[in-house]
Amino acid sequence: MKKIVFSLFILLLCVTPLFVSTALKKTTVTYADQCDSEVYSLSECYPSAVSDVFDLVTKELIDFYEKDFNPAKPITGMTDEHSKTLMKTYGISQNKLNTLLILQDIAKLNGERISLNKLVKFSTKQLFAFGQKHFTAYVEKLPKEKKEQINKDLAKIKFPSLTF
Repeated sequence: MKKIVFSLFILLLCVTPLFVSTALKKTTVTYADQCDSEVYSLSECYPSAVSDVFDLVTKELIDFYEKDFNPAKPITGMTDEHSKTLMKTYGISQNKLNTLLILQDIAKLNGERISLNKLVKFSTKQLFAFGQKHFTAYVEKLPKEKKEQINKDLAKIKFPSLTF
């Protein structure tokens, strides 16, 4: 059977509904009276669901990306000042910035240039599709040994169901 290649972000897409539904149930009980009695934004009624998918992009996942995909350290090599400037400019969290930087970088490794300004306007669904497209294209070009190394390193960070 032919191996199916998933991007890291497709895994997050599959896992996130489990976390979000649990977070929404827990938060709904806590905020139910308040949210039902007045008009509140999603972030006020369900604070744990606001940046859900981006919270899954952990330091370990970033280290994995920089070790196995781009050792030039496009995320951790950025200064805190520059990172804070970008977060303020685009109105996004550190985790979402890290995700967008990874997507921007993997696209660059595939020969496509895309600005953060354009990526920040993508919906979550568009980000997943973009990630899948570029991770799949990149991994398909790698030799078998490199793919095996990526899978070993991925297993170390507790993503055993994901393989390239």
